[in-house]
Amino acid sequence: MTTYAQIINGTVVSRIEASEDFIATLDGEWVPDTQFAMVLGHGWDGEKAIPPPAAPVEASDVNAERDCRIGLSIEFEGNQFQVTDGSIQDDFGLAVARLQATFPRITLDNHIVSLSAEQMIELGRAVIERKSRLTLAARRLKDKSPIPADYRNDKHWR
Repeated sequence: MTTYAQIINGTVVSRIEASEDFIATLDGEWVPDTQFAMVLGHGWDGEKAIPPPAAPVEASDVNAERDCRIGLSIEFEGNQFQVTDGSIQDDFGLAVARLQATFPRITLDNHIVSLSAEQMIELGRAVIERKSRLTLAARRLKDKSPIPADYRNDKHWR
């Protein structure tokens, strides 16, 4: 038994394991796939399978990467803090207004750390600055035409 790929209009549309005698009874172009390299939807140049071109990167792809990066934890004074729940931004406002003197925070490793109002302001600033930097980086990426295929690379997000 050998694996064969069916080629229609230069595209791999089917794969089966069959004998050469059986393949001879089938209509269409069937090519041995001894390397198991044929993938449905790939092109066929007469010698090898060719992956289809990558879909162009859309602004929504960049936005999703930006949001993912914004949601990453942030390191502050040797501790990692979650930023996605909005509590840092809320506590930042309380600290700036001096409505609270201390701010208990739970670190990612589940320890409670008490931050002063000044520390909370610095943590809030770090979160806001990172969000601003990532938002501007995303804007620069979306302004490129085309958007680079390696848009997830850290070099674009500095």
